[in-house]
Amino acid sequence: MKRTTVFISLFSSIVIIIGGVLIFRFFTGSQAMLDKTGDATYVHLIEDRQYQPGEIKNIRTVYSWKDTRENAYNAYVEFADEPGREYEYIYNDNQGIRQTGSLDGEGNHVE
Repeated sequence: MKRTTVFISLFSSIVIIIGGVLIFRFFTGSQAMLDKTGDATYVHLIEDRQYQPGEIKNIRTVYSWKDTRENAYNAYVEFADEPGREYEYIYNDNQGIRQTGSLDGEGNHVE
């Protein structure tokens, strides 16, 4: 009887921990994919769009669990010549990086 209680307690604890980790990851996304999104955005801007590193003020990555899997990982880029204006880029492994536009309408860096 005592052995069964210990087993049930241990099994329940493991299920709760694994469930918590999975729920946390569902709402926060993969840190590796967030890093990959930021890196892919930076490489796209430097290599494909020919920006200089000094022209890029900030790249902020975000995961949105509300979006489809293809649109869940976003990068928001702020350029040095337009402080306060962010441009949204979406990354996924199948399509790569693409810009969806500026959050504040048209700007100097819309592709």
